[in-house]
Amino acid sequence: MEPKPPTTTAAYQLPRLEHFDPAVFLPKNKSEEDVCAFILMLAHVYNDLRDVMFAYNLLYENVPQGKPSKTAEWGNYSGLKLHVLRLIQAHFRETLQLIRGRREVLASPMFQAIIQSLSKRDKQCWATLVEAAEGTAGTPTNEFRVFLNEMRNKITSHYAGLDQILAGYRRKFFDPSGIKLQDAYISRGTCMAEHRFHFADAAAEGFLTGQLAGKEEEFRQKMVEFARNINEAIYSIVDKFIQNVRKTAYYVESEESSARA
Repeated sequence: MEPKPPTTTAAYQLPRLEHFDPAVFLPKNKSEEDVCAFILMLAHVYNDLRDVMFAYNLLYENVPQGKPSKTAEWGNYSGLKLHVLRLIQAHFRETLQLIRGRREVLASPMFQAIIQSLSKRDKQCWATLVEAAEGTAGTPTNEFRVFLNEMRNKITSHYAGLDQILAGYRRKFFDPSGIKLQDAYISRGTCMAEHRFHFADAAAEGFLTGQLAGKEEEFRQKMVEFARNINEAIYSIVDKFIQNVRKTAYYVESEESSARA
């Protein structure tokens, strides 16, 4: 299912600000240092993944008119969409990289107290993330595990290797016998906002298509769905740390206080 686009008027709106004591993330002793830093980084991961998903949704508010065609407008739109999808992929891999090798943090009493307070769904999502990061899941047994296994083992970094990007270019513009399939395109204007190397977008798309073996649309849909699942689990971990572990409440600033600030 494609993401539901936000309305134009509500695109940047959030609930009103709440505040809490910032001392929450300061470790009280040496054993808490890595745990506090790790949870703070998870909050950063949440924001980053939220932002790229937000950008992905916004693209659906600004689809070019008419059917997809070989025009500069459609090329720009397709390139932007592909870029955001690759950013989402990169964030998945970075999240797994963050988790990998931090067994002492994950096994600490403080962090385990947070995990035990999660809902069954969030707890399962987090456990699957840890298994994928550490490579301990064995043979994937559900779609989420299959997806994370592909992210960990098949999808490369945001910038593919030189041989990989060239392979994607060949795939997009030439058939296996070397016959040209289509021309390469470029937009040239008077400033950066008006320039675009459409052929580079095509090379990246060709590389992604080769990796996913014809299942790119299915992969995109799952990526959107699982991004939400992952971020819901991360949100719960950070929130439980603040409220349950640190016993800290959130407070809503009054309108008078906000006006004085």
